This record gives sequence, structure tokens and C-alpha cells, in this order.
Amino acid sequence: MQYPPIGKTGMSASIIGLGSEHLDNKPYPAMFDNGIVAYAQDRKRQGVVRAIGVSAHNPDTARRIAESGVIELLMFGINPAFDLIAGASDITKMLDADYAGMVQSFDPARAELHRLCDSEGIGITVMKTLGAGKLLSPEHSPFARPMTPAQCIHYALNRPAVVSTLIGCQSSQQILEAVEYLTLPEEEKDHASINKRRKARLPGQLRLL
Repeated sequence: MQYPPIGKTGMSASIIGLGSEHLDNKPYPAMFDNGIVAYAQDRKRQGVVRAIGVSAHNPDTARRIAESGVIELLMFGINPAFDLIAGASDITKMLDADYAGMVQSFDPARAELHRLCDSEGIGITVMKTLGAGKLLSPEHSPFARPMTPAQCIHYALNRPAVVSTLIGCQSSQQILEAVEYLTLPEEEKDHASINKRRKARLPGQLRLL
């Protein structure tokens, strides 16, 4: 089979750049029709790729990829604000907007994606755990009070199928606060109080948990 040169070149360059004989969990876009997925599967059979994963922002797109049976890992944006934004929304644009005016009810498409990944054994590694820092901001948080890094991490790690979180810290203080998650007592990680504050601010909406 003839594989697309750009896919072959990109994968080879990544392996060389990483200084490794293997390429672990390399994210791929949803390009099932141009040969890149077939190439990745071929390289996996050869032992160069150990797991095939993709990154996605839209839950409907992510679900279609998960249903293909190709992937073992999904990189996906998860936090309390994203989970309350309709699946058709462009998450990348949401990062530059004010969350406070966007909170709706829990998106059923995202809930279904979690259930699918959990049942199919597809691990989710979380990006945008802190919502680009906006969940930590009194000005931009959609909740009555900002969350802490530990609460954001705990929320993501407790979603079905999640195996890890990535923390995009904007300051050394946020790094220290994120690392503190490992030693904090459970009550300081708990995000249930955020849900109660949201219910008071936006009555009649669905629960986060």
C-alpha cells in the first residue's frame, strides 16, 4: 500500500527528534481516508508504534473516531466548564471567550463519549484541565468562585475512562499548586462545593457529577 509522504515523514521526524526507536501515544488527526491511519497501524504491527491515539476537541468527532476501533488513547479537553458547553461548539474559540456567559447543562454528547471510551477500554488523557487558566480566575470562571488547580485535576481524574491529566500552567505558583495535588487531603480536592455554588447561581441546570 502507498502511504502519504507527509504522514511517513512526520512520523519518522518525530521518532528521530525524540531520540527513541519507538513512538509512544503519538496523537493523530481524524484522517481515516488518506492512508495515515493505515500507515500508523502498519507501523504498530512492526513494533514502532505501541499505541495509536488521537486528539480531538469536539465530542461528536471524538466519538466517531472511538467507534472506529482504531485508537487506544484519546486526548480530549475536560473540565467543568467544557462539560457544560454544547458539543457543536468550537472549543478552541471558547478558550478566548468569557465562560460565565456560556454555561449550559451537562452536554450529553460528552457524557456518551466517556461511556463509550470506558466500555471500549480507550484511555482518555485530559488536556485543558484548568480551562486555559480561566477556571482559576474570579473574572472568567462560570462559577460563583474560582476553582483551585487541585479541584480541576480531581474533577478530570474522576471522569470515566480518564487515565491522566496534562496541566498547562501559566506560572510557577500554578506548577506548585498542581504538584500539591499528590499530597492534599481529599477535602481540599473536592469539587462538589463548586457544583453547589453553580446551582445557586444557575438554578434548574443539571449536576456536574
